[in-house]
Amino acid sequence: MPRNEDKQLLNDVLDLFSRRRSCHLGQYLYSDPDPANPADSVRGASHWAQMVAHEDAYYVPREEAALIQSHGHQIRPFLPDPVDVLDFGIGSDVAILSKSIPLLKSLDVRRYIPVDLCRTYLDDARRLVGEHLKTVPIDECQADYFDFKRPFEALSNPLIFMGGGNLYNLPLDPGAGSLKEKFTNVFSRALEHWRKMIGKGHLLITADENCDKASLLAAYDVASNQALVMSFFHRIRRDTSLQGLDTDGFRYLPIWNQDQACVVHTVMVTRPQILRHGEVALEINEDDHFAIDASFKLSEDESSALFHQTGNRLVTVVRGQGLRLALYLVEMRERSSQSEEGTVRQMGRYPSPLQTT
Repeated sequence: MPRNEDKQLLNDVLDLFSRRRSCHLGQYLYSDPDPANPADSVRGASHWAQMVAHEDAYYVPREEAALIQSHGHQIRPFLPDPVDVLDFGIGSDVAILSKSIPLLKSLDVRRYIPVDLCRTYLDDARRLVGEHLKTVPIDECQADYFDFKRPFEALSNPLIFMGGGNLYNLPLDPGAGSLKEKFTNVFSRALEHWRKMIGKGHLLITADENCDKASLLAAYDVASNQALVMSFFHRIRRDTSLQGLDTDGFRYLPIWNQDQACVVHTVMVTRPQILRHGEVALEINEDDHFAIDASFKLSEDESSALFHQTGNRLVTVVRGQGLRLALYLVEMRERSSQSEEGTVRQMGRYPSPLQTT
């Protein structure tokens, strides 16, 4: 057993392979090697940096950077000054240099708060933002931006920035229902949670509205993404007591689901295995498919309806010529007790996430 077992990871993995839950493991992919082990194969953060920097088919970071650098300043008239920027899921040094820093430079920023589980990304954010914006205070937070518990205090006009389409990659819950129903549920809950953490404020997100199957599959089915997903299985072996896992017995497959408007990030079993934990034994067979994550590609109208449903308001949409991504600026507003109750009922209809094989 690992010295410090990640019990949440273990439970989530057991849920996956027992088919109790799916599309809920994306937050575990961007992982760091053990500093005490130079040969550690857990290098998710490094593989992701390679994908962002070198995979031409993966258009999202390139178009997102172009959009923010050329048009990010257009949101400033809709914001009060100054703002505290909470950067949720900051990503690699390339992402910080190409997106976060240009955005910060286009705004009147009082404080910068990067929020991420990955220590490497937080260190990069502190170093790079400190170099480029020397007068902006930095207050980092190592946490899962979907599930952090600490309310942020003394915020001035908070602006949450979520790049990379992260709001459309939230982990889905267990239960019945279509992918979109489960996504709607978790989307609603995330916005409500963040509003409670920051109070009134704004949310700035990038949304990928591309629904072209060929370009989507080409974007995700690249060598760096294969390595990123395979690193995840090494993390399971390193950080949990699950026995029988063949880290080389899987292959990553992106699958486009047109009806649900999402790419389902799937792993296919290439060698049969029996996974054991305590008295639990799970047999997985060759060609079995398991969905570990999903990336939703919604239209502006669909996203606007979701914001309205959760009591928020889409303020403005910024686009660039020929780009498949858009910037959405959303006002996060206080809600009445009646609307709060309505949201609970709506969420309760969809116990949540998915079963896709």
